Amino acid sequence: MDDMKSLAKSDRELLFARMNAYRLWLLQMEKDLHFEFNQPASGVIPWLEIIQQLAHRLIELDEEGRLSETLYQVDVHEGQLRSEMNSGNWNSWTDLLAHKVAEREAVKVIFRLQYAGEW
Repeated sequence: MDDMKSLAKSDRELLFARMNAYRLWLLQMEKDLHFEFNQPASGVIPWLEIIQQLAHRLIELDEEGRLSETLYQVDVHEGQLRSEMNSGNWNSWTDLLAHKVAEREAVKVIFRLQYAGEW
């Protein structure tokens, strides 16, 4: 990956194809956002469902006054978010944040697996 802050579509697809990476990704998000995903019986949560659950959690964190702290921990940059939000490509700030958090957490996991020679 050229930019460690963005997630290519091919990497996202590969993330879902590799169960170990997928599980590590979910665990990373659960750890950093202090919550648990609602897992379906199939065991795999579709991307849009992950985004919806993250958006809900981000709203909770905002209401608790812990959103900025969480975004710092996840390493999502506020300046980039403002630029993205002003682009007009997003329905809401929660949709944008959820996508960016999911992507950043995936990049962290993929980088860790690449470094370990497991990607």
